[in-house]
Amino acid sequence: EIRKLTRESVDYNFTELVCEDATLEDIAIEKIERFIEKAKEERNYNIEDRSKRDFLTRMHELTDKGITYAALLLFGKEPQKFVLQSEIRCARFKGLDVLEFEDMEVIEGTTIEQVERIMEFVKRNLKMEVTFGDQIERIERWEYPLLAIKEAATNAICHRDYSLNSNVQVRIFDDSIEIWSPGGLPKGLSVEDLKRVHESIPRNKLIANAFFMVKYIEQWGTGTNRMIQWCLNEKLPEPEFEDKKRAFIVRIRKDIYSEGYLRNKGLSERQIRAVIYAKEKGKITNKDYQHLNNVSRQTAQRDLSELVNKELFKKFGKGREVHYTIK
Repeated sequence: EIRKLTRESVDYNFTELVCEDATLEDIAIEKIERFIEKAKEERNYNIEDRSKRDFLTRMHELTDKGITYAALLLFGKEPQKFVLQSEIRCARFKGLDVLEFEDMEVIEGTTIEQVERIMEFVKRNLKMEVTFGDQIERIERWEYPLLAIKEAATNAICHRDYSLNSNVQVRIFDDSIEIWSPGGLPKGLSVEDLKRVHESIPRNKLIANAFFMVKYIEQWGTGTNRMIQWCLNEKLPEPEFEDKKRAFIVRIRKDIYSEGYLRNKGLSERQIRAVIYAKEKGKITNKDYQHLNNVSRQTAQRDLSELVNKELFKKFGKGREVHYTIK
C-alpha cells in the first residue's frame, strides 16, 4: 500500500530517478547522434549539444546526482542491464487463447528501437492483401491498420509504469491483437475519456518529451482518437480499451461478430448462426431463426431474447413485425 501511494504521488516517477550504478560509459553516443538527426528531420530541432554530458543535461536526463533511468532507457548501450522489466514480450498465439504460440520474441534495446522492432514482429505475423487500383497502383491492406498498432505500442512503451516488474506485451490471436502496458491509466483519466479529445497526462515525462521530438507521439491527447478513426476507416470495430489497474490493454479485433469471438462470449452454435445470418441479411425474425436452426418458436424466442440480453441484438417492432438486428 505504501509503494502504491508513493507511485501515485505527484512528485514520484521511476524514470526520473537517478540510477546509482550507471555512468556516462553506459550511454551510447551513436544512439544520441541518431536521435539528434531524427529530431532534426521530424521536428526541425537543431540540437547543438552533441557530447553525452551536454546532450543529457539539455534533455534533463542527467543531474548533479547522476544519470536517470530515462536516459538509460532512451540512449543506453544495454538498457535491460538496469531496467530488466523494460523487455517487451511479443507472441503470435495459435487460435484464440494463450495456450500455444506459433512465434515469440523478447525485444530488448532502447525504447525508441523497441517501437520499430515491435512493428517488424507484427508485420511478420499479420497477413497482407495486395490489390491493384487504377493506373496499376499497388494497394497493400493489412489485417489491422499498422498506424493504430504503432500508436498503441508507442503509448504502451512511453506511458507504462516502469516501477512494476511486468513487461509490455504484444499478443496476436486469430481474431485480434492486444497490446498490454504495465500500470493502469494515469490518475484523472478514464476509459471513456480516451474516446474523446482529452488532456495529455504522460506518466514518464522525460521519455514522452523525447518521443515527441522524434514525432512518435503528439502530446495533444488525440492518439486514441486517431486509433479509433484508423480502425473505422478499415471497416473494423472500434479498439477496445480496458483498464485493469495493474495493466492497460488496447484490443483491436478483425470483426466483433466473428465465430471465434461469439463462441468466446458463450453463444451456442444456433445463436452463432443467427448472428452471422443477421450480419449478412441485415436482420432476422423468429421465423427465420426457426428455419435456420430447425427449432420451435419457443426455443427461437428464448435464444433471441438471450442475444438481446447479451447486447448483441436489438429488437424492433411489435407483434408479427418483430425483428432483430446486430447492435
